[in-house]
Amino acid sequence: MTPQEIKTLVEQETNNSLNTKTRKRDIVYTRAVYFKLCRIHTQQPLSDIGKTVNKDHATVLHGIKVFNNVLIEYEQNYLELFTKLDKEIRKQTGKKLRHTQKLLNPEIYYRKKYTRLLLEHRNISQKYRNLKKFLNV
Repeated sequence: MTPQEIKTLVEQETNNSLNTKTRKRDIVYTRAVYFKLCRIHTQQPLSDIGKTVNKDHATVLHGIKVFNNVLIEYEQNYLELFTKLDKEIRKQTGKKLRHTQKLLNPEIYYRKKYTRLLLEHRNISQKYRNLKKFLNV
């Protein structure tokens, strides 16, 4: 799916134009949802994603940070918009919905991942200590 197709979906769903040159909160948050969807569903560089809404790569990066830090925590309606559009895009493209937890709550995802790695590390360290004792090193 191209950024332009995602842009059309977001604009139809919200009845907002993403090209509007404004800093109104609803437009900024809608753009943040668009940027996050593009980042997930396309392999386009940030500069190409930004060109579709007349913004540069830094604005796209900031929008993704706004999504991760603000929208997930405080703006439930934009999170619901993201989830709805994400499901629709996945249905159209045939992608499976398996990384949703990572996208919506990265802290929990990475905590589980690194807990497993930490346990593996402890196990290997214990085996190494036992081996040192056995060899009397």
